[in-house]
Amino acid sequence: MFNAQIDSGFITVTGEDRLDFVHGLVSADVRGLAEGSGTGALLLNHRGHALAQLTVVRLPGLLLLAVEDAMTDFVFSELDRHIIFDQVTLERPQAEWTQLTVQGPAQDIAADLDRLRAADSFAAAVVARRSLSGGH
Repeated sequence: MFNAQIDSGFITVTGEDRLDFVHGLVSADVRGLAEGSGTGALLLNHRGHALAQLTVVRLPGLLLLAVEDAMTDFVFSELDRHIIFDQVTLERPQAEWTQLTVQGPAQDIAADLDRLRAADSFAAAVVARRSLSGGH
């Protein structure tokens, strides 16, 4: 069953250093992400304190960061201020992206994801064994 669309802003990170750059700023293993997969992460400050929650998705040639919409400008500026010698480019994509949750029994979720893939309207999935939206 399709659940609510999440109000998200998006940031793309391109360039040859994109994996190392983002990996060094978030709580997740970005280097280990397979293409077409994603993970939840926290943007961290220099002391390891969480600044923002985001989803990192590895796509061909880029990382797509989905951020709670109200935090997108903040996350963009935090990432931008850390670019020194890194070969990365940050952009706010013009393309239409949507983040949504699909929750329910595993077989139903698999069928929903298969329908999205067949419609060629699917970038990646982050799979969790529990509700990420606070439901049961």
